[in-house]
Amino acid sequence: MEFKYAPMFQLGKDEKEYYLLTKDYVSVGELVGLRREGNL
Repeated sequence: MEFKYAPMFQLGKDEKEYYLLTKDYVSVGELVGLRREGNL
């Protein structure tokens, strides 16, 4: 098997389509005026 390097954080527009699996354990909140979405 040959090793192929790929940058860990690729920059640019994300073309992947995402969809919501569940709303369990997901919340939206504000921290010092910044909106944050994720597991809070």
